[in-house]
Amino acid sequence: MIERLRDFANIHGGQRIFIFGTGPTLNDVTEEQLDYIQKNEISIGVNYTPIHVTPTYWLGGGHATLIAFAIEHLKDETQGIFHHDPGARSKYPDSDRIIFTEDEVCSVQPNPLPKNKEIDKIVGGHNILLSASHLAYIMGASEIIYIGFEQVNRLHFYNLWSEDKQQNFK
Repeated sequence: MIERLRDFANIHGGQRIFIFGTGPTLNDVTEEQLDYIQKNEISIGVNYTPIHVTPTYWLGGGHATLIAFAIEHLKDETQGIFHHDPGARSKYPDSDRIIFTEDEVCSVQPNPLPKNKEIDKIVGGHNILLSASHLAYIMGASEIIYIGFEQVNRLHFYNLWSEDKQQNFK
């Protein structure tokens, strides 16, 4: 049984993982394509994507409203994961359907995305795309396909990094 972030280490080693965001391109995926992915592929849906798709895993973070949403709307076959600031677990309601884990921002040190069996924090901080990517990496994904993320060469819709730093992050 999966109870902690470290239980996800290499759980889908060598497999393709789809990550669904809430951007407009999610509407470009046909019902047939969604049905195929939901039945045959591993997927991570972030934030409010379960309104449109039933992912294998759901990842949200930072806002108690997302937990309320997950408790009410996640399908039984979707495993919920919620990341929060270090030491902030008591600010969020309990749920048997959701695994809670701390997060941290991505550092500039070598190997900023750990995936070993001792992992206890998800990297990404307040960036759900980076957090979901780290989760897929922890799970052992050999390929990640992003659907519903429109920010080309940006970590977020606002720009906190210089263009050079963004290009070097790739």
